[in-house]
Amino acid sequence: MMPALFLVASVGHGAGALAGEEERGTIDLLLSSPLSRTRIALEKLAAMGVELAGLGVVLWLALWLGARAFSMEISGAHLAASTAVLVVLALAYGGVAFMIAAGTGRRALAIGVTVALAVGAYLVNSLASLVEVLQPFQKATPFYHYAAGDPLHQGLDPWHTLFLVAVGVVAAAAGVLLFDRRDLAA
Repeated sequence: MMPALFLVASVGHGAGALAGEEERGTIDLLLSSPLSRTRIALEKLAAMGVELAGLGVVLWLALWLGARAFSMEISGAHLAASTAVLVVLALAYGGVAFMIAAGTGRRALAIGVTVALAVGAYLVNSLASLVEVLQPFQKATPFYHYAAGDPLHQGLDPWHTLFLVAVGVVAAAAGVLLFDRRDLAA
């Protein structure tokens, strides 16, 4: 359930960061400030990162307290690793939503396409062990890298985490470039 909840937060924030302003007609007011489009886009992305990091801290604390309350032998560090990978997965999909919204100015389109990509990736990852034709594509899905390192038992796996970070950074950078170059509707 946690990946779905975090994806709802990240995709909604990523899609609404700029396209929401544009759809509400407030983007021209925002752009009339002396800040560059790049800075505005980066600050919107930073706000998404802070929001997801805050949600991650709250989740980690709730899990840690729950584990202590029920005398579960789960390392706080491994809980933190699991939560961190979840936050990075959410940031990757939030970056994709941001990129689509920044390129099109349409929040609903960004949400729809990003959710379709996430559901497709989840299905490919889940069904790859049963459907042979999907196996070559499994390692290209973010959900594979989210679970493959087994952070709850093994801690943070740098290579799988780096894949998720790369997806988010590339998508966010593309979104900043698209926003900077796109003619905006006023």
